[in-house]
Formats: sequence, C-alpha cells, structure tokens
Amino acid sequence: MDDAPPPPPDPGSCLEVRLFYVRLSPHAGGAPPPRLALELRTAAPAGGGEASAPSTPLPLRLDRHDAATGEATYVSTAAARLAPPAAAFEVADHRGAALLRGTLRRRPGAKAEDSPAWEIDCTPAAGAAASASAFEVYVAGCCAGEPAVLTRALRLATPEEAAGGLVRRRLGTLSVMKGTLI
Repeated sequence: MDDAPPPPPDPGSCLEVRLFYVRLSPHAGGAPPPRLALELRTAAPAGGGEASAPSTPLPLRLDRHDAATGEATYVSTAAARLAPPAAAFEVADHRGAALLRGTLRRRPGAKAEDSPAWEIDCTPAAGAAASASAFEVYVAGCCAGEPAVLTRALRLATPEEAAGGLVRRRLGTLSVMKGTLI
C-alpha cells in the first residue's frame, strides 16, 4: 500500500481569488457593521489526514455605505489560491458572529483544459436575519489564466415569510470573460 501524499493539484485547475466582495442590506434603520471578516478553508486532505483544514483569515473593509438605503459593501483584495476540489468560506461581523457560510468548488467533470469551471454556493448563518435582509457575494479571480467571476445573491425572509421559514436564493453564476481583470 502506497502512503505517498497525493500529487499537488494542477495549477491550471486552481482558482486564484483576487477580489472578494460582500454587499449587505441591513433591516430598515439598522446600521451596518464597521467591518467584516472572511475566513477561507481549503478542503481537508483525503484519507484521514489533518482533522481540520488550514484556513486563511482575510479582513473585509467597509468600502461604501449608502446612508439612504443602509446598503454597505465590503471588499478584500488579498490574493488566495484555492486548489480543487473545494474551499469553504465564512463571513462574520466585527463581533465574530457568522453571517454567511459557503463553498467555492470546481464543477464536477471539469478538466484543466476547459474554461474556468468553478461555482459558488452560500447560505445565511443562523443569526444573519438579525443583521441583514439581503446579501450579495462576488468573487473575482482567474483559473487556467482566464478571468472568472462568481456571484451569489440571497434575500432573507421578511418577518411575514419568516413564520414559514422561507429564504429565497438566486442561482450562482460563473461568468468567463476573455481579457484582463480591471
């Protein structure tokens, strides 16, 4: 039996994140947090390796705040390289309370020579509804030398809908653009 570690992933299949952007819409009259924190966790090694996957903490700075609507945008331009098959992320407020949890993962069956084929999924954390009514997440970077943008939008339930536990999600999209990221 061979106990050699698996070969490193093909660099062309990695997602190089260059921008992580979160926009949140607080409830009417609510103030947005002064900052958010992002934590990226790579997939745990297969075959019973480490108990927990390595993580990369990244600050999300408040970039814009619209006083009229209360919407706030947070940005991190720190670079991170995510190897397939997946990485998990969590966005927390300045007190450490989780707002969003999600994954960035290579689409099943994608090959290195294919156009970038990563997807994003995220869900609100248990206490997120107390802080915001909607979230948008944008991840920009490149894969196999081609720019890639992944997006996800979530609208949390209104108080009327919350009685039924409804949360609406729009499908995440992967946009592949030829050329350079600006």
